[in-house]
Amino acid sequence: MLAVLAILTMDPAPGPRDPALRFGMGLDELPADLRESTLTALRLRRPKLVRDLGESLSTEPGFETVNPADLAGILITLFAATIRAGWVDARTASIQELGRFAPPLTVRQLIRAVHHAERTVLGELSLEEGIGASVDCWQAAARAIGHAAVEISGVVAEVHGATGALRDPLTTLLSPVLFDLVLGLEVLRARRHGHGVSILVFDIDDIASLNRAHGNGAGDWLLERMGILTRQFFRTHDLAARLAGDSIAVLLPETPFDQAGSLADQFREMVRSRLVLTEHTTDATAPVTLSAAAVGTDLVDTDLDHRALLSEAEAAIVRARMNGGNRTERVGIDAARQRS
Repeated sequence: MLAVLAILTMDPAPGPRDPALRFGMGLDELPADLRESTLTALRLRRPKLVRDLGESLSTEPGFETVNPADLAGILITLFAATIRAGWVDARTASIQELGRFAPPLTVRQLIRAVHHAERTVLGELSLEEGIGASVDCWQAAARAIGHAAVEISGVVAEVHGATGALRDPLTTLLSPVLFDLVLGLEVLRARRHGHGVSILVFDIDDIASLNRAHGNGAGDWLLERMGILTRQFFRTHDLAARLAGDSIAVLLPETPFDQAGSLADQFREMVRSRLVLTEHTTDATAPVTLSAAAVGTDLVDTDLDHRALLSEAEAAIVRARMNGGNRTERVGIDAARQRS
């Protein structure tokens, strides 16, 4: 039988519209003056944004049956409303209007349209005097736009009963599908603005043996609490997801690679100190340890394939396990490897 020691307070069960159910992160922390500047730019540039987004959507396969200009107008309105409020209320008129496009569009196609809108807004606002790519506050504005896209995508999935496609029900972290999409966009953004990108991946060491020794519920219990600890430890604008199987990944925007490795070590130590399994019959205790991978680069200067980052992380996790676990393998992606 399994008994559990965890120096960890359980999160209360989230209720309707609880902030824990939000898919975006950090929008409510956007400084008021930057929020207003971003909203003003969206309002003044709206005609061009709608036109450019409509043209982009018209080339997307499967969108032939909808009016791309109408869809573009609704999406730009949603981005402005999300940045203004810091989240999306599923009952708003714009969300209801978006619903009339599905069908014929699938939920996945709607989410792709949201991320087309994100790229269009980023491209246009990067030219805006006062908040654009040439000024210090641009990164905060760009993050807000990215978080708005995640928030809108989450609510679209929620309204159409497809939240499982975007959030893992056990850990409540993002799903592999959304993490793959966001990571790809972050790599493109990093190249555009000349900064780096890092990801962390964590695996619970020998989870199969833990399940055999303590019962099949042990692994699920650990993953659930790993989700809680991940949300508590990392920044609001870091994006965490459960990958296929039992891995947890964290995207660290604008984080130097050396710092990413240190964060992986700190998180492993926190989990080791706060999650402990106790054998009920003998009172024997065992801390939970993690194998970790830190993969990244301080400068994306080529067409880096974001999936290569995940492949490197998976291989690094294997090496960490082969070397006994409870360790972090670091993989720096230099310019030569980015071109390979």
